[in-house]
Amino acid sequence: MPSHSIWRSMGFAIDGLRYAFSSQRSLRIESIIAGFIVVIGFALGISRLEWVIVIISISFVIGLELINTAIEAVVDLVSPEYHPVAKVAKDIASAAVLTSGVGGLIAGLVIFGAYILRDGLF
Repeated sequence: MPSHSIWRSMGFAIDGLRYAFSSQRSLRIESIIAGFIVVIGFALGISRLEWVIVIISISFVIGLELINTAIEAVVDLVSPEYHPVAKVAKDIASAAVLTSGVGGLIAGLVIFGAYILRDGLF
């Protein structure tokens, strides 16, 4: 196993991000949503602790989307033809992203909802 410098390893990670962003529409959509959430967080002046929760939630969703993309690529490699077990693996990886997204949505509603209700924005 060759030894790589930290910079070379970071390059591999950036290559992975480039591939994922270019090939995964859902990752691009999640990133746009994350950008809006950050803007809203600044506009509402959320607390440091709330920022930590928001950042962890965003990172969790995007991280699981990247893992989902990797799982899909590996499944496609080892099972190019349809197989029910391959479908299960892909569906479960996708469900992990969905679950984290719902959790992030709930966290966002709790955090941003308090500010919106307090300020009478709705």
